[in-house]
Amino acid sequence: MLFVYTSIMDEAQHPYYGCLCLASRRLARVVTQLYDEALSETGLKITQFSVLTALDQAPGEAPRLGAIAEALDMEPSSLTRSLSPLLRRGLVELASGPDRRERRARVTHEGKRVLEQAHERWQHIQARLAEDIGEEDFHKLLALLHQGRQRIADRSAAHQEVPQP
Repeated sequence: MLFVYTSIMDEAQHPYYGCLCLASRRLARVVTQLYDEALSETGLKITQFSVLTALDQAPGEAPRLGAIAEALDMEPSSLTRSLSPLLRRGLVELASGPDRRERRARVTHEGKRVLEQAHERWQHIQARLAEDIGEEDFHKLLALLHQGRQRIADRSAAHQEVPQP
């Protein structure tokens, strides 16, 4: 049976209303659009802003890309796609590690300048969303998202360690 959601339908009547994946993806799409709009003057998307911020705040002069991907819960190929426009714009540069197979990157001076501009816009959209959602609910939602992600990751890791019959 095929269900089609229409704007006439009450949200609670949606056949997958209780699906965590669908609900979180719908929220992510709406929130991503708002962040992308807020950052548009800097030429960054929220995914690129996240990568730039992670690189800038990582310990060491040029962190390993594998460590950045892991910290952001990204597949290495997704990190590479997010890095490509940053490299083209000269916001990030690749660096050598002690092991030639190891890929590293660092934020350039121009990258730091753009990141500073983007951070101001990011703070603005954060404040707007906190106001829209309600300050207390905003912080509760953030806490639940972080807590849920950690619990799911911990459980997934525990299941991977158990040998299958």
